Amino acid sequence: MSIHPPSLVGTGLESKEELFNQVVKDILISIAEVITTRAYITIVDALGNFQYIDTPVFDEYICFIQDYIQENFQALNMGECAIPFGGINLGFFKISEKAIVIIYLKKGPSAQLFALKTRLRDWGQKIDEMIGELDYREISNDIEQPIEQLPELEEMQKPFLLNPSSNSSITSKRRMKVVPLLIKPLNGKEKLPLEEINVLQYCDGIFSLEEISRKLLCPLPRINKIIRKYEKKEWVKIQRIR
Repeated sequence: MSIHPPSLVGTGLESKEELFNQVVKDILISIAEVITTRAYITIVDALGNFQYIDTPVFDEYICFIQDYIQENFQALNMGECAIPFGGINLGFFKISEKAIVIIYLKKGPSAQLFALKTRLRDWGQKIDEMIGELDYREISNDIEQPIEQLPELEEMQKPFLLNPSSNSSITSKRRMKVVPLLIKPLNGKEKLPLEEINVLQYCDGIFSLEEISRKLLCPLPRINKIIRKYEKKEWVKIQRIR
């Protein structure tokens, strides 16, 4: 038996944080009837703002979640599940015109995420009420016209983060490119995994994370994890450019 969104009026919950905590608990109870794998949840609004995040599980994916939603929110189909990162059980469920629920499963096939669609679709109105009004000027200030007035978005296929369209006016005008720069020269004596050496060789201040991913045919979250590792070691500096 599935759990439908309850009214939170009169529950004694006052802050938005408390309300989201309760909603996430209820969603987890509902989807536990469908899958036995432990699920982790993040809720992000249409502007890429995190309304709820299950840390530290999602920490390494934060940048990519924001980029993916800011690029693709309008193109995602309502009620559908997108799994943009190959090999990672990270499902994006667009439940309303304001919100996406992201579910991460550490184990099992990614196909099990599709079974959760019916358990999430009824939460859209409740989560929209909790999010409140969004300032879409954050988007319209960066592009020539509001997203809803761009007819070509209706014809876009479901996007894939690792291969964004080079012709997208939204992508080119709204997104900041994340470009790593290696500030500690390699002398060839470092005992590093070959995969990490290959990534570091592209950290020249020219290639963005997406471009490195395409060059090496390596999933974007994996590239990000390697870059962040060496950023903490102060080997790499992160630059954000248009």
